[in-house]
Amino acid sequence: MPRSSSGQPNSHTLDEIEPEPATDAPVADKAPPADPQFAQYNFFTALEAYGPIACRPHDRMRLSFSYNWLADGFIDTLSGLPINPIYVRDTWGFELYYNIEINKWLHLTPDLQPVKNEFKGDNMAIIPGIPMVMDF
Repeated sequence: MPRSSSGQPNSHTLDEIEPEPATDAPVADKAPPADPQFAQYNFFTALEAYGPIACRPHDRMRLSFSYNWLADGFIDTLSGLPINPIYVRDTWGFELYYNIEINKWLHLTPDLQPVKNEFKGDNMAIIPGIPMVMDF
């Protein structure tokens, strides 16, 4: 039991004990950024055609493009990390797909997506896909 300066034991009820000051309070250099957005601007555009082939009027085809300009604060935060800094760049990608209506409730959609991710030094990724959707 803790003792007072006179050597007598201190006795306090729980109500009388004041809590210790918080030691895990945020520090200015550890505070999150004021604007946590990773993208400054986003752009998306698409061109879609319904029934691009005369004998297949329910098929669809689309070509789309997107571009994301990363926010300077986001880039500075990641590249300024004291351990393992991350160097990033703007991202972009295309998508080309053709939606084949096999019947009214079954669609097959082969697609191809060239994408440039945010990590500097990475090569462009080519992502093929062929989802099948069943409508009930």
